Amino acid sequence: MNTLAANLVRFGKSFRSEPKASLTAPESLVGPEPKDYTVLVYADGRDGLAPSTLRALNELEAVGSSERVNLVAQVTSQASLRDRHLAQLGAMPTRTYYLQHDESEHVTSPVVREQSQASLEDFVRWGVEKFPAKHYVLIIKQHGMGFSASGKAPMSARQMNAQLERALGDKKLDVIAMDSCQMMQTEVGYQLRGRAEVLTGSPESIWAREYPYRTLAGSIERLAQLPAESQTGARLGQIITRIHEKEVPQGIQTAVDLGAMQKFGGSLQELVDTIVDHKVSPERVYTQLMRSQSLDPGHMDSISYNFRDLGSFLKGLHQDEQLPDQVRAKAAEARQNLQHTTLAHYISDKWKSVKTSTGPTAYLPWAHPGQASLDSYQNLDFARDTGWDKLIDYVFSGAPQPEKSTGSPLSPAKLALRTYKQFIAPYDSSACPYTPSCSQYAREAVETHGLIEGGQHALMRLVGCSGPGGGGADPVPPAHRDDHAHHHHHH
Repeated sequence: MNTLAANLVRFGKSFRSEPKASLTAPESLVGPEPKDYTVLVYADGRDGLAPSTLRALNELEAVGSSERVNLVAQVTSQASLRDRHLAQLGAMPTRTYYLQHDESEHVTSPVVREQSQASLEDFVRWGVEKFPAKHYVLIIKQHGMGFSASGKAPMSARQMNAQLERALGDKKLDVIAMDSCQMMQTEVGYQLRGRAEVLTGSPESIWAREYPYRTLAGSIERLAQLPAESQTGARLGQIITRIHEKEVPQGIQTAVDLGAMQKFGGSLQELVDTIVDHKVSPERVYTQLMRSQSLDPGHMDSISYNFRDLGSFLKGLHQDEQLPDQVRAKAAEARQNLQHTTLAHYISDKWKSVKTSTGPTAYLPWAHPGQASLDSYQNLDFARDTGWDKLIDYVFSGAPQPEKSTGSPLSPAKLALRTYKQFIAPYDSSACPYTPSCSQYAREAVETHGLIEGGQHALMRLVGCSGPGGGGADPVPPAHRDDHAHHHHHH
């Protein structure tokens, strides 16, 4: 049978559910004594993530469970139409695998559970009970959008925390590792501070196929052989970041100490109160907000466009000589406490000239999010404890509102220039430090992406121009690739 015919046969079969798997009892695979580590992988292989989920299972099987480590993965997989010709991507129920070593490109590990569907809460509770260990690591593979649940991102930070709290009670995981877009965010880490010692992840949109499962599993196996005092969440967080530095050369990865989040939150609350008490010009705060770079600059109408590098914002406030000394001092203190939460941080050399990333992002919107969105944001622990929602409201209660695009072909370009003149130019007398310059960038962006999207890129550059101390090469991004392996954007 030729390749095309074989693909068509597989495509047809993919609409029929696979037969039920023969189940293996967990008790027959592990003894009663706790192992050093249990690694729980929660993989939602829907909405374009089926191929990368299959790859993750195969990478974990390349290492497999051992006398010291349990590797357990719960997989919900549903291939998209474009993936259905691929082998092993038929419709299947939620299955939990106990991953054992093999050299096959097929998943051969025993299935220990099969359900129509299963929540994160159910999986973690069951996994901790059935596979006892001294240390637990949870890897979450799904679409993500920071603290919010929107579109294909199925779980908000509050929902994730609530499910884990019900599953774990007072128990803390060593590490929650995010194989999801934009989850290295202050709001996410603060919400999960009671669920784990360490959070790892990326602040940007990531490619689904890049997460280094094989190397991570091998590193945990080696960590399990070290003395007990070396088996800490902090050490594993640093290891995960180092692995990404070696194996995801174009990425960003951070590990944060969730135990330090409470103190950091307190210093942010003091900063917010000081800004309000001193009646600081909202325009000055807004200018520093827009100079902190978006880690998802492609779509201004997306909430993730407002996920900006928090360390850069605090640095901008600290260095702004037109702000009161008390505000600058509180910004410096908050920035120092943010740095104390960071166990390890990596940004590739490629991105350093284009993106500013010092660690987690935070919600720093370029326009007022609207009262309904702000009311929802207030439900986050981070907003409640720091008053961050009050800061956002304060900035936009006194600042002129940038006008959003009305859909007119010329409005994005005009909007870029108007916003630049209104908010940036009055406070910035320096020449543009970037190559190409902001004006040249705007022309190239419109040529590459058209008036609407090109104008949006131009606006992002204009209002994000960092002035002295920034700069470097910042070319116009190429037109979007049609790559379904991306965790967040599917073009």
